[in-house]
Amino acid sequence: MGELNSDVQNLEEILRNQTHPTDIAVVRKSGTRVMAKPGASGPSLFSAESEDEFQVLDSGPDWVHVQISGASRGWIRQSDLIMPGGRSENSSNAGAAAALAAETSFRVVREETNEFKGKWEPLSGKRVKIIWAGAASMATKPATGAVKRHFAKSIFITAYREISTRDPASAGVVIVFDSADGGQVAATVESLKQWQMGNLSDASFWLQCSVDPPDFFDP
Repeated sequence: MGELNSDVQNLEEILRNQTHPTDIAVVRKSGTRVMAKPGASGPSLFSAESEDEFQVLDSGPDWVHVQISGASRGWIRQSDLIMPGGRSENSSNAGAAAALAAETSFRVVREETNEFKGKWEPLSGKRVKIIWAGAASMATKPATGAVKRHFAKSIFITAYREISTRDPASAGVVIVFDSADGGQVAATVESLKQWQMGNLSDASFWLQCSVDPPDFFDP
């Protein structure tokens, strides 16, 4: 355990000392739409989260061409981005720390698609994607509410993209935190869709979720 703690501290020190690439733009607020084409009336690919980072390929007066992943490309309104050179170091460090903490605290241990057995009316008796999260091997202390929320957010985004393309019959996503201080978080596909389209803020999205126990994400 002492060796693991030392490894984590070394990784965090490396992260703090890294030189950030000079061609990275940072999303200002959650719900920012990433478009397939430069224009507000075109198709939306997905909604980015606050502190999401994208490599800038080209930029004009209104729209920025960004790399999403691999060969995927998209367009984001320039006013929604902190362009290279204007990046907030404190803000980015906080986002990186939360992401690192979530990655080292939890991992997905099992997934299945089944009928929801819970009593939450929006999903009761319906087909859902169920994802179990367990403690990661590098977890050295209980996760905070913020870290749990950050991990759940990343799982919801990934699961919604998979359902949209491979399993349109599923009505929602359920995340089960399998630990001593565990809990369960559930969201309907419709809420996930509106959230990813930018029609729901983060706060509004979480209010539409089922969180059990209710204080699971509290500090």
